Amino acid sequence: MFKKIAAGFAALATSATLTIGGISMADASTHYSRDDYGPNPHASNTTHSSWGSAEWPNCPTDISNVNYSDLSYVTVRTDLVPLVHALLEKTEQMGYDLKGNASWGFNCRAIRGSDSIPSNHSRGLAVDINSDENPMGSEFVSTIPPEVVHMWESAGFYWGGRYTGRPDAMHFEYIGSVDQVPVFTEQVTGGDSEPAPEPEPTNPTKGGGPVPADTSWCYVGPAETIWKGAQNGSVKDAQCLLNIAGYNAGSIDGVFGAQTKQAVEQFQADQGLEVDGVVGTNTWKALGHQG
Repeated sequence: MFKKIAAGFAALATSATLTIGGISMADASTHYSRDDYGPNPHASNTTHSSWGSAEWPNCPTDISNVNYSDLSYVTVRTDLVPLVHALLEKTEQMGYDLKGNASWGFNCRAIRGSDSIPSNHSRGLAVDINSDENPMGSEFVSTIPPEVVHMWESAGFYWGGRYTGRPDAMHFEYIGSVDQVPVFTEQVTGGDSEPAPEPEPTNPTKGGGPVPADTSWCYVGPAETIWKGAQNGSVKDAQCLLNIAGYNAGSIDGVFGAQTKQAVEQFQADQGLEVDGVVGTNTWKALGHQG
């Protein structure tokens, strides 16, 4: 009898998907293969023209916090907030728990590995979820249940796990129009969900709180003390970490100019540090430098 009960619990623990009250409850520890997700429903990930041309380095200013649970880093274009809020809520209802320190949105920067190509995050139309479990890399890695991915894709998002070069399973970017947002939101909620909180506008040059977990790609050198006028790899590190935290330090070019100094000072003020515009031991620590 006890063996049967134990076997039942073992089967339950290794099952990829459970259903409770009609809601699919996914086991977030499951790693899926690319084939599990089926064909790509989108022909391309081109941003819809209705969102305009604002992107890095001239990023949009209509950015708001989605205000869902403890995901304080998830900020997007204000018009997109209701849809993202509904998708995040439904994602957790489907059993995939979201991590506040590994999920984020708007970031005024270029794509990784480039200093000239704008990131979709700089348009305020992209969201990354659970970056620690779904890293971008040469090999496909994803713990996001296929049914969750399909929900986001059917709501106008292109999934980074579809990239053929370097799959980025954490990444979802909205490719629908502004006018389609309420239609997709109704589709996700079925009209039964509480409306999303009123969007809370944010200052795109300002962040606050700890730096998100996925910062390892920033590090190019040791954490040297730097200030305005410096030009080296440590400046690149500071610019990268500041941009990730939501403080617009400008291009990651290794040149400590006026914009980088302003971002440093704002970060220091928000962290309760001495506001001197110098990135020294305490500021590096607050930024989470691991080099």
